[in-house]
Amino acid sequence: MFNFIPSTIPHNIIVVGCGGTGSRLVPLLAQFIRSITREYSPRGWLGTPNIVLCDPDTIEEKNLARQNFIHQDIGKNKAVVLAERYSKAYGVPIIPMTSRIEGHMDIQTFFTTQLGVNLESEPCMIIMCVDSVVARRNIISNAMSIVYLNDNYSNVFIIDSGNEDNFGQVNFFNPEIGLHPDNFEVGVIEKLPKMITHVENIHSIPMDIKHYLELADNPGLGSCADLDQTLAINALVATNIIAVVQNYYYRKPMNFNKVFVDMLGGSSTTFNTMSYFLSIAAESYTAIKSHPNLKELSCMNVHLGNNHDIIYRMVKGIIHKEETARIKEEEAAKRAAIMAAVRTKAKARGNTHQVDNELKGGDNEAGGIVEDQVVEVKSKSRKSSMEDIQVSNSPPLQTIITTAEVTLGDIVIPSGRLQGNNSVVVNTGLSPEEEPF
Repeated sequence: MFNFIPSTIPHNIIVVGCGGTGSRLVPLLAQFIRSITREYSPRGWLGTPNIVLCDPDTIEEKNLARQNFIHQDIGKNKAVVLAERYSKAYGVPIIPMTSRIEGHMDIQTFFTTQLGVNLESEPCMIIMCVDSVVARRNIISNAMSIVYLNDNYSNVFIIDSGNEDNFGQVNFFNPEIGLHPDNFEVGVIEKLPKMITHVENIHSIPMDIKHYLELADNPGLGSCADLDQTLAINALVATNIIAVVQNYYYRKPMNFNKVFVDMLGGSSTTFNTMSYFLSIAAESYTAIKSHPNLKELSCMNVHLGNNHDIIYRMVKGIIHKEETARIKEEEAAKRAAIMAAVRTKAKARGNTHQVDNELKGGDNEAGGIVEDQVVEVKSKSRKSSMEDIQVSNSPPLQTIITTAEVTLGDIVIPSGRLQGNNSVVVNTGLSPEEEPF
């Protein structure tokens, strides 16, 4: 499992789409930003951010059924109405963008010309509340253009939302791929573990390029207002978006990347598992290599170097932790073998009861301590006697070895108790023929 932990604090937020979901999101977003902004809240810690609402559409009568507008708003631009209303209500600056996002640099151009902000050097959050596949592709193309020059993919965080009549979803990602395509061709993908047994932290989520390339509009459905949606599902999706936004700004670990919600009581979550990331990488590989519509998403602008592969970075930590776990298992196996050898020797001499107490934790002073030692076997060969059994521990060593001589430096101590902080060498006295190894 992987925990996504944000590494940036966006000072620029772009909400694209101010219809059913977007119009419900804006008041929540404005109130939340005010609560964490130093200028407006005594407990705030964020500098005043730029909130931009983008929508070229005009409010119509049919929008009033489920979108967050009133009769007096009809004929006005959606982004302008929401920006004016909620910037006054919460005192945070909200700027409307009334042009349609079509080119690959539209968002950057607006921020540069209207706000004097260079998005290539400042982190931003893009929230998509649109009902068009073309709009989604154009927005993602803009995001890729932002990160293209500085190669800092975690600088742009994208939240994508969508819904039908009684269900919807919210997913989030960064505009980067999961694994370089060349890694598939050299067989690296087959060597990666399909699952891991520990939690690994990551600071970006790979995007599913194939999903956005193959996503298709339903023909003839018209605008979002013409679809069979409801006020409740729009509000539910907006609530899940603001939950992700809050988690991001609070830098809460998120072990998921997608949430599905259902008005009929069902919900599901896509978690950040190794198998999921590998599947995303495989799909990206297929898309980049063979998809005819690749240029529609401007995916060729993405720098595909290994230094920016999410899985490449993750595997470094995974291999280290898996290797550490393997070493610990081997040490435990060696320790068990040593204990078995000592017990075998004791049984041969008729001291079975006493040794069992010492190894299993009997009612003596050292009971159970042996089980907690870290034992390393340094046997040179199967034909050599077991001369070197290194026992080390912390806190101070306290153990009883009744059937072997203990050598501490040049001093030979007969069978019995030994207390101290030193390493102890145990000579079991086994001949090569008796050697259990």
